Amino acid sequence: MRVTFFAGSGARAHFVPFAERLRALGHDATVVSPEATGGDPAGDYDYREICAYSDWREPGYERVHRERARSVAGHVEACLRQQRAEVAVVWGNASYGQRAAVAVCRQVGVPVVFSELGWFRHPSAQGRTLLLDCVGLNDGPTELSLEWWDERLTMEQDTKLDEYIAWWKRTRSSKHMQQGEPLPPQVAARKHRGRSVLLVILQADWDAAAFFSEGGTTGQAEVMRLIRRAAGDGWLALVKEHPGAMRRLQPADGELWVRDVNIHDCFAVADCVITANSNGGLEALLYERPVICLADAPYGRLGFTFDARDVGTLKRMLERMRWMSPPHLSNRFLRSFLYYVIFEYCFAASEVERLVGKLQRRLGVQ
Repeated sequence: MRVTFFAGSGARAHFVPFAERLRALGHDATVVSPEATGGDPAGDYDYREICAYSDWREPGYERVHRERARSVAGHVEACLRQQRAEVAVVWGNASYGQRAAVAVCRQVGVPVVFSELGWFRHPSAQGRTLLLDCVGLNDGPTELSLEWWDERLTMEQDTKLDEYIAWWKRTRSSKHMQQGEPLPPQVAARKHRGRSVLLVILQADWDAAAFFSEGGTTGQAEVMRLIRRAAGDGWLALVKEHPGAMRRLQPADGELWVRDVNIHDCFAVADCVITANSNGGLEALLYERPVICLADAPYGRLGFTFDARDVGTLKRMLERMRWMSPPHLSNRFLRSFLYYVIFEYCFAASEVERLVGKLQRRLGVQ
């Protein structure tokens, strides 16, 4: 196989060892940056798609971003020609370069595999995990929606899943670990007075702008304004900031914002969880909390979450949440889904054979 990994500075550390192991197995693997510029591309691309989270409403942005997107697409074309790639691996779909790589690969017919940090620590090594999706995260159905439906767990698999969930809660594991701060005392005090806690899990600004609502938003500040409109005064909003957020927002009255509180403590007090499509929504299912997704989540629309795409729908859901039953961990379909995610979909970064298998499947090679 001839594999091209498109990796920016953050993903390079994950992809270089994979490329080295693939070369040791006799494959041709190259790691290149998708962020460089390379002149005019030969293909005709939808540059609004490449610049998905840009704010087109501000004067001058469209011209600047279109020029940048054209140059990045030209660079990606040159890389694919030089490497004669048969399959490409990209890290997520959130940057100029990654989206340009996807757009160019689709037009020239090179299959794409999406990669990202895994949601759960590896159950045996208990270290970093990766997920690889040969269908495409944020691009239609994923493997999560295709491969687990017909699986009924054996007694041994049931026990294995229960043991992992118990370990995950005991070690307070999460994709983004924060251990420093305790919960604000106001949370317990207000719950004692009967007020429900709405846990809002924020994401990076580009996630909010790219995925929330049909028209997109300009970032987390706008997401929070929309949630406030829907929730009204009936909820205490406990807002969990993304650990990678570059700027801090000013909380509104009646909101409690936390950054370094462990997310397990947040799940423990939450009556409902709202997120766009964060992995935190998937983790909340292990605490049997009702989860409302504001965007297309890989674990959404499978019967385990509630989905709202506008303020009116979100408002009605929050008004009726006390009568809406969250999925229970005894649910057979939820257990099959979680087992597939934890033990088959995510895997240790050292398991190069799993990578080879997914790339071969993407190419139609058995």
